[in-house]
Amino acid sequence: MIPKKADVVIIGAGPAGAAMASLLIQQGIYPLVLERQKFPRFMIGESLLPEALNCLSQAGLLEVVTNGGHQFKDGARFSCQEKQCDFQFSDKVSQGINYAYQVKRQHFDHDLINHCIGQGANTVFETQVTSLKKNERGYQLQVQYGDEMHHVDAGFVVDASGFGRVLARLLKLDKPSSFPPKKAIFSHLSDNISAHLFDRNKISISQTQPLDSTWYWAIPFSDSTVSVGAVMDLPSNNEGKNNSNSRDGSLDEKEYFDLIERNHYLSTLLQGAELIRPVSCLSGYSSSIKKLYGDRFVILGNAGEFIDPIFSSGVTIALKSAVMAAPLVTSVIKGEAANWEDDFQLPLIRGINAFKVYVES
Repeated sequence: MIPKKADVVIIGAGPAGAAMASLLIQQGIYPLVLERQKFPRFMIGESLLPEALNCLSQAGLLEVVTNGGHQFKDGARFSCQEKQCDFQFSDKVSQGINYAYQVKRQHFDHDLINHCIGQGANTVFETQVTSLKKNERGYQLQVQYGDEMHHVDAGFVVDASGFGRVLARLLKLDKPSSFPPKKAIFSHLSDNISAHLFDRNKISISQTQPLDSTWYWAIPFSDSTVSVGAVMDLPSNNEGKNNSNSRDGSLDEKEYFDLIERNHYLSTLLQGAELIRPVSCLSGYSSSIKKLYGDRFVILGNAGEFIDPIFSSGVTIALKSAVMAAPLVTSVIKGEAANWEDDFQLPLIRGINAFKVYVES
């Protein structure tokens, strides 16, 4: 059932939404979580960073991930033509966790939100927030659930909708990204890779030969499958289009395997691989936003800004934004002062800009 009133409504049940829900519950605030899709569902963004685990630990969710049977990750391998360079997470100078995991998001996300549901988060799947209107308490949300339309009075709204960018659209906060438009094409394969050829504890990032602007990821999982994708420039006539789809047409599969064939490193590794899910495409995915917070709302992670996935920043930024915002949301609900600019937006943008420097380079 969808209640008529909630202190906090979280839009989206992915990692940012789950972390926010868990952190609020720790403070005695039981949110309403509204999720557009039915879980479990397929999603990319499968290679985590150590800072993501630090955030999960703060949210009380690390044990859920540790017990999830995910592939251990100790670093990354970058390949360019015949050269290779390994980066180890253990070679760091800062404090905190020095490892991560490579996760199938349908299981990872489902486990996180299920834990929150067990802790008391009222979560309703297959719902869509279609409009919101400011009122004295916060916002009145119009929510579609099946053929029914509901209205929820929310004291505070947290947008953790990721690529859905619900508040960015409804409040007209979108602005063009500074990154050139890109297209990603990807799928999962049963890899059949010989153990001595592939370090399953690392994500592999590689390029074609001869070099161009296309780069590839290969993310091995614990069940002998692998996520393989390629990111390339988007033709100018597709700029501004943002779509995610799975199709069984031969054109997508042919383009996918042609791309793999152009990469000597990957084509050698994947000689015996078999496709186990439809090829998917995501285009025009980089996005930006005018502001990340306002009167009784905040926008987390990809729902605010998303950059190129080459450094696995998406889930990390999503979780970090939830950890930073949760104490401020708590303060607002309790009628206390909250400095959103200094304690949330400015430090979060500094972190995003640090990732941007690496991506642009």
